[in-house]
Parts: sequence; C-alpha cells; structure tokens
Amino acid sequence: MSAEIQYEIDEQRAAERRRAYVNRDLPLLSDYDDGVDLGWDDLPTPPPPGGPQ
Repeated sequence: MSAEIQYEIDEQRAAERRRAYVNRDLPLLSDYDDGVDLGWDDLPTPPPPGGPQ
C-alpha cells in the first residue's frame, strides 16, 4: 500500500511541475536587447509569395 501512495504523490508532484512549467511567465523576446547587432535588420525584405519578382 505504501508504494501505491508514494506513486500517487510522485504523480501529483510531476503534474504540479508540468503545470508550473506550462504556466510560467516569460519575458517577451522582442523586449530583449543584449546590445549585439547581427545585421539582420539590414537585410532586404523578401517579396510576398506570388508577388512581383
């Protein structure tokens, strides 16, 4: 009986960890700036699909 109870407790803890992971509040990456410019903003914008070439 003790093994079954420990299994249920472990399952509940794992479920709580999964919920905490899914519900975590992360900062937006668009607000992140480390000061390094990789030049990606300088690339030309590709034409839309099916548009003029």
